[in-house]
Amino acid sequence: MKQFREFEISWTGLKDGLHTFEYAIDDKKLADLGYSNDEFSQLDVKVQLELQKHHSFFELYFDYDGEMDCVCDRCGDNMQLQLWDEFKLIIKLVESTEEAKRLNEEEEDSDVVYLSKNHPSFNVFKWLYDFLILSIPIQKLHGEDENGESLCNPEVLRLLVQMEKDAAQGSKKDIWKELDKFKDKN
Repeated sequence: MKQFREFEISWTGLKDGLHTFEYAIDDKKLADLGYSNDEFSQLDVKVQLELQKHHSFFELYFDYDGEMDCVCDRCGDNMQLQLWDEFKLIIKLVESTEEAKRLNEEEEDSDVVYLSKNHPSFNVFKWLYDFLILSIPIQKLHGEDENGESLCNPEVLRLLVQMEKDAAQGSKKDIWKELDKFKDKN
């Protein structure tokens, strides 16, 4: 997998205090880095990363804003989904690479990462990608118009309502009828 230098932060040269970094993530950048996702396309996300450097640790604040194309989970039509979210990560500096590895494996808090003081930089892309995936809602649905009506495909909504009516009328029980012919066969 390629590594883009733009995601590399050299912390040894940074003074204590607040530092801001901005990143743009799109389909091409993900593909170039070896990441792919079939759930979305036309990804266009801007991430502002604020890094607060302290003597022995860093506080990272990720602020996501963007959009992507995906499929509506209700009607199956394509839709554009707005993305926005915020995440916080703490990086604690430790004496050795072995200690950092051990603490990262043992740590139960996923918002804390350990880094050896021997590493003068760290790459933030993996966190950018992970937080991007976490910012995508589990259920992706068309919104509603100003009258509260769904923006989903009206034909699909009509079919869904009809299926609910059929199920309520007992047609659900009929699906097992065909299996009766197998009851007495060995």
